Amino acid sequence: MSITNLRSWLRRNAEATASFKVGDLDLAIPDGRSKWAELESTIEAKAKRGDSIEAYDEEGTLLRAFTWEGGDAAASEGPAAKGPLPMNENALVHSLAALLERAADRGAERHAGAYTMAFDTIRASQADAFATMVNLVNLVSNRLVAMETAWGKAMVATAEARAEAVAARAEGQQGDVLDRVMPMLVEAGMAGMKKKVETVVAGPNGAKANGKKVPEA
Repeated sequence: MSITNLRSWLRRNAEATASFKVGDLDLAIPDGRSKWAELESTIEAKAKRGDSIEAYDEEGTLLRAFTWEGGDAAASEGPAAKGPLPMNENALVHSLAALLERAADRGAERHAGAYTMAFDTIRASQADAFATMVNLVNLVSNRLVAMETAWGKAMVATAEARAEAVAARAEGQQGDVLDRVMPMLVEAGMAGMKKKVETVVAGPNGAKANGKKVPEA
C-alpha cells in the first residue's frame, strides 16, 4: 500500500475509530495536527509482512482491517466488507480469537455487575425487612409488658377491695349477733333474779316470812 493510501485508510471514519493494532502491537491515535502522519510512520516502521493492520472503535469492535504486504496489499473493510478480508489464515484466527476474548470479558463483566447489583438489592431489602420485624417485635413486647403491669395492678386492687369487703361484712355480722343476743341475755337474767326473789320471800318449805304457810300450788 502506498503512503497516500495508508493515510487515507487510517483516517477513514475517524470519529468512530479509537485505536489500531499492528500484529500484536496496540497503537493509540496520537494527539496533535500531525497524528495521522505519525501513526502512518509508526505502522510502516513496526509492521511486518503478513501482519494484520486493524482498526477498532471505543467498544473494541473491529471496524476494518487489511494484511500488510509491504505496500502491495489492498485495504478492505471489516464487518461491513462485501467480500472476505484479505488476511492470511493465522491473522484471521488471531483477530477472531481476540474479538471473542474481548466479547467474553465484557459479557462476564456485565453479568458480574448485574449479579452484584441484584445481590446488593436483595441484601438491602432483607436488611429493611429485618429491621421492620425487630421494631414490630419490640412494639409487641412493650405492649405485652404494659398489659401485664396493668393486669397485675388491677388484680392487687381487686384483692384488696375483696379483703376490705370481707372484713366489713364480718364486723357487721358480729354487731348483728350482739344485737340479737343481748336482749335474750337481759331477759334471762331478769327471769333468774325474779325467781330468786320469790324464793327468798316464800322461805323454806313454802312458808312466808311472817310465819304463815303458803299453800302449795
